[in-house]
Amino acid sequence: MRPGAICAWRGILKQAERARPRRVHRNLTSREQNENVASESIGRTHGQSEKCSPSRKPVSRCVPNSRQSATGFDPRWIWPPVKLTLALLGALMVAAPNCIAAQDSRSPVTADRPGVTHALYVTIKSDDPDLTDSQHSSVEGHTATLTAKIRISDHSQETNFFGDVPATVSDFDPIKGSREQKVWEDAECHHERGFPKMTVVSIAGSIMNGQHKLTIDARARRIGLPLPADEVMAANRLAFGTDGRGSFVESHTGTKKSRILVDLKMYLLPCDIRSTEAR
Repeated sequence: MRPGAICAWRGILKQAERARPRRVHRNLTSREQNENVASESIGRTHGQSEKCSPSRKPVSRCVPNSRQSATGFDPRWIWPPVKLTLALLGALMVAAPNCIAAQDSRSPVTADRPGVTHALYVTIKSDDPDLTDSQHSSVEGHTATLTAKIRISDHSQETNFFGDVPATVSDFDPIKGSREQKVWEDAECHHERGFPKMTVVSIAGSIMNGQHKLTIDARARRIGLPLPADEVMAANRLAFGTDGRGSFVESHTGTKKSRILVDLKMYLLPCDIRSTEAR
């Protein structure tokens, strides 16, 4: 063959090669290679004669997923129904208490629970020996009118109280002492939270013996203020007891100069707590 013919034939082959559509080949990833190996092993085990080839069939049809078993079961298929079941259970758990509360709210429930009511009683008398001596020598007796200011702190679930309560006892014999007088009581029945705190902060008034008048003005000492001329002393040790009214705690407080004694009795009176609850 002539050299010119050979060159012409080579040019025709190159043009045909350029005109023919080329197939793009890509390298399989490690995951796809593993899937191809698993597919070939499964085919050999079950006697499969058909070979999977990327040129003949799509990879998705020929190569089974690595998560699939030999029977073709995919564990991922079970997750959507499980997720739906869990969502339904969660919605049921949230809605059930609301439905029960809505049904019970139609009829209020009235319940009686045991509780207590605090009541404070006061007794005032004089322990001054000069008044006792003058009582024997004087024809006219002594008459006293005194006001004790008592600070009360009482807190519970149903009620809260804090403040100074004035307790005025009028026209009594200071030597014999006054009768018990109720000066404060809880506004409502409440849970028992122990005894409230009670403190005498001041005592003021006068004691009359005919035309002679003895002025009483005693105060408890306070930080940052001068000591009072007549001081209300700290209360003695608390005493617990029971009488016809019920259980009580008692404290005794006196003044330093005028010798006035104040007895405080805080009673715990049983009662019933009535509450209307819409459940």
